[in-house]
Amino acid sequence: DQGTYKFHTNDGNQALLMSNVVSSDPSASYSKTVPLAFHHGTFADSGDPYSDGTVTVAATNGHVYSDTATGTYTWGTLSSVTLTADPGDLEPTSSNSPGTAGKTEYKWTPSSAITNGRTLVVAGGGGGGTDMGGGGGAGGLLASTTTNIAKEEQTITVGGGGTRGLNASTANMFEGGNGGNSSISGPSITSIGGGGGGSAAENSGYANGVSGGSGGGGSGYGQTSGGTAGGAGTSGQGHAGASRAGNHYPGGGGGAGAAGSANPGHGGDGLEDDILGTSYWWAGGGGGAGHSGTAGNGGKGGAGAGVGYNGGTPGTNDTNGITTGTAPTSTSGHSNDTGGSAGKHTGGGGGGGEHNSISNTSIMRGGRGGSGIVVILVPINETIPSQVYDNTKTITVSN
Repeated sequence: DQGTYKFHTNDGNQALLMSNVVSSDPSASYSKTVPLAFHHGTFADSGDPYSDGTVTVAATNGHVYSDTATGTYTWGTLSSVTLTADPGDLEPTSSNSPGTAGKTEYKWTPSSAITNGRTLVVAGGGGGGTDMGGGGGAGGLLASTTTNIAKEEQTITVGGGGTRGLNASTANMFEGGNGGNSSISGPSITSIGGGGGGSAAENSGYANGVSGGSGGGGSGYGQTSGGTAGGAGTSGQGHAGASRAGNHYPGGGGGAGAAGSANPGHGGDGLEDDILGTSYWWAGGGGGAGHSGTAGNGGKGGAGAGVGYNGGTPGTNDTNGITTGTAPTSTSGHSNDTGGSAGKHTGGGGGGGEHNSISNTSIMRGGRGGSGIVVILVPINETIPSQVYDNTKTITVSN
């Protein structure tokens, strides 16, 4: 604080404050930016990626979930939250539709307008296909350092991950589900959910990878010479999934940074970003299943890996994202194993499931796609700590 201070010292290690005259009140503040991260789903289901411990501490630290209390925080005002739940982990179990990914929608007003701000918007990743399943495509990724957000209510949407592909019968078969879109309303930023990986043979109607933010990989189960196609990616957000490379060689899902490949069906890598203060990879493509060859690895960005056939060696889930998903299963015999799931909040694609079909809908599924995330660097004001001497040999430290 501004003023005059008198000290007495006996040596170089000790000093006594004798008097002071403070000419102004001890108050000051400065502005800084901190990351504000919106997630899909509850804190309890999040895996606590920042080690916050409780949803209350998470909110204080700018980590927002569907069960975060509404109110005013240093990072702005949260006025409402609406959770649309995902289908269950092994749902759907019937029909020819993979269902629709969930989402979490927030109504949020920043503490002040944001000019040329930094943002990261990642959509949910696509689910992996099954029966020589293709890898799921990564959720679309949009990163910016020029985002303008007015001091008015914004709608923040975070997409869930796509569902697992299924082949239980002709009537109960589908490709991996697409991930949900993520968006910020004011600046009109929307990332597109990743495309699901293809399932089963060409004549099933579900063998091609689905288009999305990044495209899903094509199924490897071939019955004709035409092959199965990978899904297209969205320009500026992701890349295509790979087409089948001959019978029993499915394609890996596309990632935000690279396309998927085939034989082996590795998922395409995502992109690295340190907006949270730590550098992570985001939006990797899921790996395709393996048969006589090597199963595909999940691309960098939290993606799931494909299974190996008949107890063969599965691929490896990526560990460079903010979380890591459940690894692919590996058991003897065929028609058993389920593709690896992408990590939550990564936007990664799920891995491809094993060959053939089985009526048990709890096994031989594709991997689940990873939910997305929206991160905004927001300005907050911090009060500078001050010291006050009150002429009674007491120094008070405040703030």
